[in-house]
Amino acid sequence: MREPGKPLMTLRFSAVDTWFFRDARPYHQDDPGQMNIGTLFPPSTRTLVGATRSAMARRLGWDGLEAWSDALKAQIGDSEVLAPLAFRGPLVMRGETLLLPLPLNVLGSKEAGGFVPRTRLEPGPPVRCDLGAAVRLVRAREPRMGLGLAEDAWVTSEGLARVLSGGLPEAQALHRPKELFTVEPRVGVARDPLTHAVAEGMLYSTQHIRPRPGVALTLDVTGWRGEPLAGQVPLGGDGRQAFCQAASPWQLPASPVADGARTAAIYLVTPAHLSPTAFKPQTLTIPGLEGLDLVAACVNKPQRVGGWDMAKRRPVAVSTLVSPGAVLYVRGSVERIRALRQQHGQTIGDRRDWGNGLILVGVWDGPLATSTSA
Repeated sequence: MREPGKPLMTLRFSAVDTWFFRDARPYHQDDPGQMNIGTLFPPSTRTLVGATRSAMARRLGWDGLEAWSDALKAQIGDSEVLAPLAFRGPLVMRGETLLLPLPLNVLGSKEAGGFVPRTRLEPGPPVRCDLGAAVRLVRAREPRMGLGLAEDAWVTSEGLARVLSGGLPEAQALHRPKELFTVEPRVGVARDPLTHAVAEGMLYSTQHIRPRPGVALTLDVTGWRGEPLAGQVPLGGDGRQAFCQAASPWQLPASPVADGARTAAIYLVTPAHLSPTAFKPQTLTIPGLEGLDLVAACVNKPQRVGGWDMAKRRPVAVSTLVSPGAVLYVRGSVERIRALRQQHGQTIGDRRDWGNGLILVGVWDGPLATSTSA
């Protein structure tokens, strides 16, 4: 979470060749499943944070081999506590255009020119289901046949501003994965480190990402008091290289929530560490959202993320995160919604300093939000 008074640095990472960001599936010898190890884009916050802090450590004199000294940790944190640093992101850029995950409350139709937004999801009337006796499930504002989600789509800041205000983005504001990168299958085999001979039975395959020209990743860093980072840094699996340079600060859309509002919609921009029970109708205890009443939510399948602990030289435990694009419809007192509006562009949940749980706050203007019961 960004703290006032701390220096801010925005970084841009461009691919030198290809990138490989593993998902949470493990490699197992003789396991047919390892023949299709997938890749994430954008990668987990741990991947970008790890690459950035390693570059900082080298800038401060680390040789890349020895354990970090206490003096070094005082400037860039350790493997669990990042203070004095904090991060937001990563987000995707195409040229100078910032791209954000398309919210899951936007429904549209697949047409010859691509996905066209047509309507929004909003909380419906109370129903009885396995979550309780008076649960408000989301429904389409304008029901019609043939509508669905645009899986893995990104939207410009201008397009997302329309969503935050209760509207729909224009089709031209959407960017699909094929416009941003191509996926390249790779096949490899393990070798004996001493003889360099091929190890029998150790064939594996991966999927690399090749970003299209101008496509990059961007990360916000607060608390770094050195010179802006620049140059090539290893990023992701296989030690793939990225060119790192300082960039202009993000221009996120502003929150349109008016003073005096008692409802809001919370849009998740980066994966969030939240409790599995976070989306049951209840008064929230999520760090950053305490005291708000959750009415309904649009949530996709969770994201499973692993990683590698360089200090301990072993894999980190796999985490289950709420996928970006999720939307939470909440209500509360005028004072509480006002406080929520101050969280716009900040992070919620656990591991907030790592960049997880970045949110934007928009209006919820459905019939339930404007009725006297809201």
